Amino acid sequence: MKLSIVIPAYRSEQTIARCLETFRAQDVPAEIVVVDSSPDGRSAQLASAVPGIHVLTSAERLLPHAARNVGVRASHGELLLFTDPDIYPEPGALRALLATWDVSGGAIAAVLTTHGRTYVERGMHLAKFDLWLAGSAPRPVEIAPTCGLLCTRAAWEAVGGFREDLMLGDTVFCWALRESGVPIHLDPGAVFRHDHAGTWRGLLAERYARGRELGGLRRASVRGRVATAWDVVVTVTLVRPLRVTCRSVGNAWRAGLRRDAVLTLPVVGSAHVAWFAGELAGMLVSPHGTKR
Repeated sequence: MKLSIVIPAYRSEQTIARCLETFRAQDVPAEIVVVDSSPDGRSAQLASAVPGIHVLTSAERLLPHAARNVGVRASHGELLLFTDPDIYPEPGALRALLATWDVSGGAIAAVLTTHGRTYVERGMHLAKFDLWLAGSAPRPVEIAPTCGLLCTRAAWEAVGGFREDLMLGDTVFCWALRESGVPIHLDPGAVFRHDHAGTWRGLLAERYARGRELGGLRRASVRGRVATAWDVVVTVTLVRPLRVTCRSVGNAWRAGLRRDAVLTLPVVGSAHVAWFAGELAGMLVSPHGTKR
């Protein structure tokens, strides 16, 4: 089946060229579509300089999942791989994804490792991606990030594509996949390197914003006031941040990242506290689940 790789870009000039070259170097033929909405066009210029890349530009700023929908509509593959412009796949990663899909069907998530090795980058990676770490065992997962998610075009169409007004559109997309009967499998043979950028302070701001968005989504759902009240209680008492921090450390430990699990605990723990602070704000004052 023909594979299309869809990559949104926005001010991605630091990583887009390397990303595209590593995908082109894979031993699987694929159509690569880049959707760039950068104001200066620099990312589009760099992408266009790589042979065989289909580049679309938008004068309007597109959130990543809106750009993904645009890219899918312009692509032709029966299989779709969603990824980001700061991802570098390891050799053989695409072939591993396709082999797992041949056996399992459904949607397939790549495992992730950090490209940079600074203290903050390692902690940032564990805080954001502990559920999909390279070195993890193969297993079903409930959600997967769109920096490495393979599914069929039919599945994308069946759930109506991505919700375009959210940064957490990949979470909502995965919920919809599972509700439509499409399972998601984690493939440890497909390793994608994530080139993290930013500061510890920036990580906390980003985690707060994503948590607030999820809190708004949860409040807008039909879960009820009792469930929301309970979430508020266990968040305020730090039960939930502590539990998720322990989960991150445990997942890193099992993935063979024991040194990182211990040394970067301050980064990981503070990132989860920021997330749940945002989620608390979202549950209390963001009832519509739209991007804030």
